[in-house]
Parts: sequence; C-alpha cells; structure tokens
Amino acid sequence: MQNLREFLLFYTQHLYTVDFLFLFLVLFVFVCGLLVVVLLGHHPFLAFLALLGDFIVCWALFHYGYEFIDKVVRKREMDIINSRYYSGNHFVVDLNISNLSKYNFKHCELTATLRPSLDENASIFTQYKNHFFPLQSKSKALQNGLARGETQMQRINFDDLDKDLNLSIELKSECF
Repeated sequence: MQNLREFLLFYTQHLYTVDFLFLFLVLFVFVCGLLVVVLLGHHPFLAFLALLGDFIVCWALFHYGYEFIDKVVRKREMDIINSRYYSGNHFVVDLNISNLSKYNFKHCELTATLRPSLDENASIFTQYKNHFFPLQSKSKALQNGLARGETQMQRINFDDLDKDLNLSIELKSECF
C-alpha cells in the first residue's frame, strides 16, 4: 500500500498539465463507454461486448497516448558512447542523454538492460524468454536533472557478467 502511495505521489508531482488533461480524456471515454453498456442493458451479450471493447479502447488510448505525449512533450535522446568489460567480469555502459524538449527535466531515471544477442533462427520460446527475463537491468537517477538543450554523459556499471556473452543493450529513460 505504501508503494502505491509513493507511486501516485511521485506522478502527481511530476506530470505536466497535458498529462492530466489526457487522463481526463481517457476517463471521459471510459464513462461514455459505460453509458453505452447501460443503454444495452437489455441485451447482455452486446453489453458485455461493449464493456470489453470499452476496456480495450481505453487501455490502448492510455498506452499509446502516453507514449505519444512522452515522445513529443518530453522529447529526449539517448546514445551509447562505449560499452566494455573491465577488471574481469564487470561491464560498463557509457551513454549520453540529451534533452530535446522545451522544458527542463527535474527528474530523470535512466535504465540499461542487458540481453543476450539472438540470431534469426532462435526459437519463439527463446525470444520470449530473452524479452521477459533479461540478464541484468540497472537504473540510475540523474542528481541535478537535465536542463533544456543540455547533454550529459552517464555511466552505468554491471557486475558479475560472463565475458563470453554476446550482449545487446537496451536503453530507456523516463524524465519529468
């Protein structure tokens, strides 16, 4: 319960006005869908399909809409500068993050995920296993945020990796 409270408190403090307007839009679409379900109350199968469709449409609207807002309003770019092993089984990823938006970011969290590189002939099971269970994932929060137009170099360290692995690196960031 405490984690949910911290999660909601974090996002209410860091989201922009456009995010809240978008959430109200999704809520409005959901309520309109529920009104359609109520109007179809005498046809239970159609009401069930409308309810199911309402959930699917609202989930898709929320997911893709948030992704669109994140790419347009909080635009940023991350590039890998260098990745290498050092002193045995330690691995380091050096990266640049650039703020391309109109706003200063007060909080940024960078995440690097290491996965084994797969060839084209890998089985579907292996591909899903690789997608859902990475080798390691590490996050790093920027201490001073990221000003508009600024680029910062960051380093993320990983421990206990086999040197013989052929790795692919996935970078993600969440900035507000």
